[in-house]
Amino acid sequence: MKKLIVLTLLLFIFSLTACDNEMIDDPIGDVVIDDIACTDIQIEIDGECVDLTGQQIQLRTVLDYTKEISNYKLQVTITEDETDFDIIMMFDNNISLIQTLNQTDYYKDNLGVCEHTTVVNEVIISNSQTCFSDETYLFFKDFEYSWFTVISGRYVLNQENYSNIEIFFSKMFPNSSLETFSMSASQTNISDMILELMVDDEIYTLTMTISLIDQINIEIPGEE
Repeated sequence: MKKLIVLTLLLFIFSLTACDNEMIDDPIGDVVIDDIACTDIQIEIDGECVDLTGQQIQLRTVLDYTKEISNYKLQVTITEDETDFDIIMMFDNNISLIQTLNQTDYYKDNLGVCEHTTVVNEVIISNSQTCFSDETYLFFKDFEYSWFTVISGRYVLNQENYSNIEIFFSKMFPNSSLETFSMSASQTNISDMILELMVDDEIYTLTMTISLIDQINIEIPGEE
């Protein structure tokens, strides 16, 4: 259980960095590589433009859309053996919140200053701190369609791309390794991600669910 709680601290990075919601530039349109012009439904391989499959086009559309979202709910369930620990995060452009057990933390980016409000057992504590830039919580916005293979209706991360996800966790757990990773998607965005992480010979399952896109309205307690 101790390690489970430590792992939840990693997820606080999400809320602390949510103030700095910088989008990743991924222009859509013709791609020019060494004077070879490929359309947005093609990729360049060995000097030739190769058509993408329908599944590849759909996944790229999903990933492009997910990269741009800034208003959504992200629920994370961490499972160790038969113990679950739930974290709820919401993002409303420059405002975010993270809720665990009986505590809720709010963060608002006000011209580079993060206004932090904590509510514990109806007690409100507020302070300000300098926003720092750390985009690790955006790891799923770095996904490329070529990293995944469709298996039984889910997008399964290819073994050769595990290191792209492991780098997110290695900052806190140098000895951790990714065991499995898969995700599902709607017609427009990533719906859920399920991964198994090995930390010091113990397996943790993280289930992340994205929902309520463009439906979040966060009101900070005590704010006029």
